[in-house]
Amino acid sequence: MERIKGANGVDIAVYDEGNPQGPALLLIHGFSQAALCWQRQRDSDLAQDFRLISIDVRGHGASGRPWDETAYNDARPIADDINAVLDHCGVESFVLAGWSMGGNWAADYMRHYGTDRMRGLFLVSAPTQQGTDIAAKMFGRGAGDNLGGMFSPDPLANINGTSAFLRACTAKPLPADEFEMMLAYNMMVPPEIRLWMLSRVTDNGDVMGKLSVPFLQVHGSEDQIVLPFAGEYTLGQVPHDNKKMIIYDGVGHCPFWEATDRLNADLAGFIHGLG
Repeated sequence: MERIKGANGVDIAVYDEGNPQGPALLLIHGFSQAALCWQRQRDSDLAQDFRLISIDVRGHGASGRPWDETAYNDARPIADDINAVLDHCGVESFVLAGWSMGGNWAADYMRHYGTDRMRGLFLVSAPTQQGTDIAAKMFGRGAGDNLGGMFSPDPLANINGTSAFLRACTAKPLPADEFEMMLAYNMMVPPEIRLWMLSRVTDNGDVMGKLSVPFLQVHGSEDQIVLPFAGEYTLGQVPHDNKKMIIYDGVGHCPFWEATDRLNADLAGFIHGLG
């Protein structure tokens, strides 16, 4: 891991791993998460073929935590952070894989920097709307029932809310050691930053409506955080035919963890299919 300077000098933690000569894959985690969520991709055979660049989004993991709402509730800082990482790593072309809120953060990047360097977009259980009327139909009870606790400054309420949220993220209970690791890095995000992140109203229909690169959306049929409708809606906004949505039966909000082999194969196939 190294830290680079993102927008307004905020430290952004970057993990540059895998095959340095391979096609670049940028991995963007979701709300209240960290690059550690991609551990089963970073430690897999994908590392033999691809250069794997993952980051901790500002406010998360080992990245800086500016104490200012405007550092989180606007598209520009996130877009500038991602662009700074790409420039620092000398990436001329890449595929972006975004999980959950990573779909909105991917759209932030595309809104301000376009897709000149992007070869393809691979979204996992991700919406591209937030706070809009249609977005209200995209989120399940696993999110709605637990976010209040995740915003609480009371430590016990926060831990209980975060634990319940994480339990709702998978279709089947996780082994204790895996759950404890996920809870640990989720709890690194202060409740105020969580609230600031979710205070945005973001309609990325204009961005997705101009998408020209190949697009693949993966979603679990049992996702109770971001409902499959979110992926279907985004897919319908993409104007070209080089797009596809795959449903993983019996899988929740974390296909990369719950169905690792299948997700890794689909991700590798998507990248290899770009030529």
